[in-house]
Amino acid sequence: MSKIAVDREAVVSLFKKFENSYEDVREAMSEKPGAADAGEASNEVGVIVAAIAELAEKVMIAGTGLTTVGIQVVDELLAGDDNAAQVFTKIEKMELS
Repeated sequence: MSKIAVDREAVVSLFKKFENSYEDVREAMSEKPGAADAGEASNEVGVIVAAIAELAEKVMIAGTGLTTVGIQVVDELLAGDDNAAQVFTKIEKMELS
């Protein structure tokens, strides 16, 4: 098994970038107008915007949870928990597209 070196501050900094982007999305969603002004398509646009807002909220909740868990895994790894290293090995094997 290869040795994994982790810089906690670098990991926290990376996760904070994600958290900042979630906050940007949350702020943008709070500034959306209460109703669409698209003529006859106003209702449909409103439904689409509501669906996007709901999905964005779910993504932000999931991202915040993953950030918390990710930092906890790093802390466990730095505390000498070899099982925590397996999390990073699994993540490394994942394909993100």
